[in-house]
Amino acid sequence: MSHPVVSPSSHPERSAGHPELSEGSHERSVTESDSSAQPQNDAKEFSIDDDPKIPWHFWIGVSLAGIYLGYRFVQMLILAIRAIF
Repeated sequence: MSHPVVSPSSHPERSAGHPELSEGSHERSVTESDSSAQPQNDAKEFSIDDDPKIPWHFWIGVSLAGIYLGYRFVQMLILAIRAIF
């Protein structure tokens, strides 16, 4: 089964109402392609003062996770001691 070949000029989306979709619109001038190829060096210097503050509820989550992991570690030690003796 072969699909019909549609030429770019007969494509339904390419109309006079859409100049960005017309033929030849994909061509760019030399100055546009040269300026877009250069990397941007607009990055600021890193500063600790510019960092946003970490929300308080994040620290609550970290504390609870630490308490839970500590509890599980103590459980593991108790089970290991019981298994050995």
